[in-house]
Amino acid sequence: MSPEDKLLALLPELTEEEKDRRTREGLADVDAGRTIPHEELLRWVRRLSAPS
Repeated sequence: MSPEDKLLALLPELTEEEKDRRTREGLADVDAGRTIPHEELLRWVRRLSAPS
């Protein structure tokens, strides 16, 4: 299991309604051009999981 998969496994379980809402919000962000490069996101996630 990759480090990213391990982090994803820690996320809380969402209801179908919450998944739908978040999906719609995410699509609206993409439509509005509010995105970040994938590698930048991975760097941020790795910093969150790094020991302080």
